[in-house]
Amino acid sequence: MRVARHMAVLAAILALFGSCASQGPAPNRPPKEKSVEERLSGKVWLLAGYAAGKAFIPIEPGHGSSAKLVFASNRTLSGSTGWNSVAGTWSIRAETRPGQYPVSLRVTRTTKLAPPGEIADRFERDVMNHFKNAVSIRLTRDEFRILDDKGAVILHYIFRPAGQ
Repeated sequence: MRVARHMAVLAAILALFGSCASQGPAPNRPPKEKSVEERLSGKVWLLAGYAAGKAFIPIEPGHGSSAKLVFASNRTLSGSTGWNSVAGTWSIRAETRPGQYPVSLRVTRTTKLAPPGEIADRFERDVMNHFKNAVSIRLTRDEFRILDDKGAVILHYIFRPAGQ
């Protein structure tokens, strides 16, 4: 009787270890990659450069420009050209090249403050025209570039976490 009980306990222990061994360790899965929409949405993107004629003008955000853009997950956008607030909608389609996506940016509302001078006025008109001429977006971790129909970069935005 004792032997039978010991054999039953031993069988139960072996069954327990056997079921654990057959499951193996939990696989190390990389975290699910965020969609392009998730990567863009909810961040304040700062303008870091724009095309002006045949030149591309770099800008240091916070030092000469307060222009920004915010994509919301409900496909609306908001931001500023530095003088005027803008609001509208955005859409993005499947990746066509690594890191590049067809995009549409539509500004539907803007304030109408006059920029302080001819250079500022030209800058604002360029930025607003670039929104209309946006064809695709090239996105990396902390920045994106908006391209026109010729593949030229017309706007460059960066993301900096608060406090940097």
